[in-house]
Amino acid sequence: MIMSEKINNLIFELFDIKYAKSLVVKKQQYENAAKLRDDERKVEDKLFLVIFPQAQDYDRSSLEEWLTIYLKDNYGIVYDRHTSESLKGTIREIKLKQLGIK
Repeated sequence: MIMSEKINNLIFELFDIKYAKSLVVKKQQYENAAKLRDDERKVEDKLFLVIFPQAQDYDRSSLEEWLTIYLKDNYGIVYDRHTSESLKGTIREIKLKQLGIK
Protein backbone atom coordinates (compact mmCIF):
# COMPACT_ATOMS: atom_id res chain seq x y z
CA MET A 1 0.00 0.00 0.00
CA ILE A 2 1.32 3.44 -0.93
CA MET A 3 1.97 5.69 2.08
CA SER A 4 -0.47 8.41 0.94
CA GLU A 5 -3.16 5.75 0.50
CA LYS A 6 -2.51 4.48 4.02
CA ILE A 7 -2.66 8.03 5.37
CA ASN A 8 -5.92 8.75 3.51
CA ASN A 9 -7.49 5.52 4.76
CA LEU A 10 -6.61 6.45 8.34
CA ILE A 11 -7.99 9.95 7.80
CA PHE A 12 -11.24 8.50 6.42
CA GLU A 13 -11.50 6.14 9.38
CA LEU A 14 -10.78 8.97 11.81
CA PHE A 15 -13.36 11.29 10.25
CA ASP A 16 -15.99 8.53 10.16
CA ILE A 17 -15.47 7.93 13.89
CA LYS A 18 -15.52 11.65 14.71
CA TYR A 19 -18.75 12.05 12.75
CA ALA A 20 -20.37 9.03 14.42
CA LYS A 21 -19.28 10.35 17.82
CA SER A 22 -20.87 13.74 17.12
CA LEU A 23 -24.16 12.01 16.26
CA VAL A 24 -24.29 9.92 19.43
CA VAL A 25 -23.37 12.94 21.57
CA LYS A 26 -26.31 14.84 20.04
CA LYS A 27 -28.52 11.90 21.02
CA GLN A 28 -26.98 11.98 24.53
CA GLN A 29 -25.69 8.41 24.18
CA TYR A 30 -22.62 9.07 26.27
CA GLU A 31 -21.50 5.45 26.71
CA ASN A 32 -21.38 5.05 22.94
CA ALA A 33 -19.59 8.38 22.65
CA ALA A 34 -16.96 7.22 25.14
CA LYS A 35 -16.32 4.05 23.12
CA LEU A 36 -16.05 6.09 19.93
CA ARG A 37 -13.69 8.52 21.67
CA ASP A 38 -11.45 5.56 22.54
CA ASP A 39 -11.63 4.34 18.93
CA GLU A 40 -10.82 7.86 17.74
CA ARG A 41 -7.72 7.99 19.92
CA LYS A 42 -6.52 4.62 18.63
CA VAL A 43 -6.81 5.79 15.03
CA GLU A 44 -5.15 9.11 15.89
CA ASP A 45 -2.27 7.17 17.45
CA LYS A 46 -1.89 5.06 14.29
CA LEU A 47 -2.00 8.12 12.06
CA PHE A 48 0.50 9.96 14.25
CA LEU A 49 2.94 7.05 14.06
CA VAL A 50 2.65 6.92 10.27
CA ILE A 51 3.24 10.66 9.94
CA PHE A 52 5.83 11.10 12.69
CA PRO A 53 7.58 7.70 12.96
CA GLN A 54 10.50 9.14 14.93
CA ALA A 55 8.37 10.93 17.53
CA GLN A 56 8.56 9.68 21.08
CA ASP A 57 5.27 11.02 22.39
CA TYR A 58 1.89 11.53 20.77
CA ASP A 59 1.05 15.21 20.38
CA ARG A 60 -2.54 15.92 19.37
CA SER A 61 -1.88 19.53 18.37
CA SER A 62 0.94 18.47 16.00
CA LEU A 63 -1.41 15.95 14.39
CA GLU A 64 -4.22 18.48 13.98
CA GLU A 65 -1.82 21.05 12.54
CA TRP A 66 -0.36 18.49 10.13
CA LEU A 67 -3.84 17.35 9.08
CA THR A 68 -4.94 20.92 8.36
CA ILE A 69 -1.86 21.54 6.18
CA TYR A 70 -2.07 18.13 4.46
CA LEU A 71 -5.71 18.59 3.42
CA LYS A 72 -5.12 22.15 2.19
CA ASP A 73 -1.91 21.36 0.29
CA ASN A 74 -3.06 18.08 -1.27
CA TYR A 75 -6.77 18.68 -1.82
CA GLY A 76 -7.40 22.40 -1.40
CA ILE A 77 -9.69 21.63 1.53
CA VAL A 78 -9.94 23.95 4.52
CA TYR A 79 -10.34 21.62 7.48
CA ASP A 80 -12.05 22.92 10.61
CA ARG A 81 -11.53 20.40 13.38
CA HIS A 82 -14.20 22.11 15.49
CA THR A 83 -17.01 21.46 13.01
CA SER A 84 -18.19 17.85 12.93
CA GLU A 85 -20.75 18.58 10.21
CA SER A 86 -17.95 19.16 7.71
CA LEU A 87 -16.35 15.72 8.23
CA LYS A 88 -18.50 13.76 5.78
CA GLY A 89 -18.16 16.54 3.22
CA THR A 90 -14.40 16.54 3.65
CA ILE A 91 -14.20 12.79 3.01
CA ARG A 92 -16.41 13.20 -0.06
CA GLU A 93 -14.26 16.03 -1.42
CA ILE A 94 -11.05 14.01 -0.99
CA LYS A 95 -12.51 10.99 -2.77
CA LEU A 96 -13.85 13.12 -5.64
CA LYS A 97 -10.51 14.86 -6.09
CA GLN A 98 -8.71 11.50 -6.06
CA LEU A 99 -10.99 10.44 -8.92
CA GLY A 100 -10.31 13.68 -10.76
CA ILE A 101 -13.94 14.76 -10.57
CA LYS A 102 -13.47 17.97 -8.61
